[in-house]
Amino acid sequence: MQVVERQDRREMRFGNRVVQSAYAPGDPDHLLLQYTQAMMLGFVLAPQAHHVLHIGLGGGSLARFIHRHFPQVQQVAVDINAQAIQAAFEFFDLPRSPRLQVVHGEGRAFLAQARQQFDLIFLDAFLAEGAPVDEEEGAFWVLLAERLAPGGWLVNNAWTSDRSRLEARMAQLKRMFGVRFVTKAGSASKVMLFASQVALAPSRAQMMEQAVLLSDSLPLDLNPWLARLKVWG
Repeated sequence: MQVVERQDRREMRFGNRVVQSAYAPGDPDHLLLQYTQAMMLGFVLAPQAHHVLHIGLGGGSLARFIHRHFPQVQQVAVDINAQAIQAAFEFFDLPRSPRLQVVHGEGRAFLAQARQQFDLIFLDAFLAEGAPVDEEEGAFWVLLAERLAPGGWLVNNAWTSDRSRLEARMAQLKRMFGVRFVTKAGSASKVMLFASQVALAPSRAQMMEQAVLLSDSLPLDLNPWLARLKVWG
């Protein structure tokens, strides 16, 4: 794991050129990476979210942003990489707060022993070589579904350059979740998946109304991301 300084921003990398997290010390309110901006659509789909789980912390960009702008939200972040956790606090301004519990551990093990349910689960776990192998197993998705509260949403950074792997991931979610959306954050390989077991998806008008409300209160315009969001499957 490396922390790289680049002019006005700081990056976390895992031994390659892939930027896992990015942070601008001079502009801490700004989500630099497009995929993190797109993942914030989770709050458009679950506007009353109070309990949020992150499987994968990295530099903590998303967790820090939510902590700053959603004071009603309690967060738990799980990451297997102790060095990444330490760097998130030391170099990426991750707050030490009773509203943000950071757990050093493996995501699947945490899901298996947890009893709490969450309104939003952000799945953004990556190693240097890509997503963990556990994510290819059906049992992992069962655990995720069990940890979602009624009306809850899973938000998955499904980034991969392997088209067959992405198709397998989407097929897995189609089997597990009845309502699904997808968007891309930049290149074709940066795919964000949104899935829920809700009986009825929010209407486009409801989502537009919520996106406007959030965009008015956040240093982030969610409307362009909402325009890219599509139903799939």
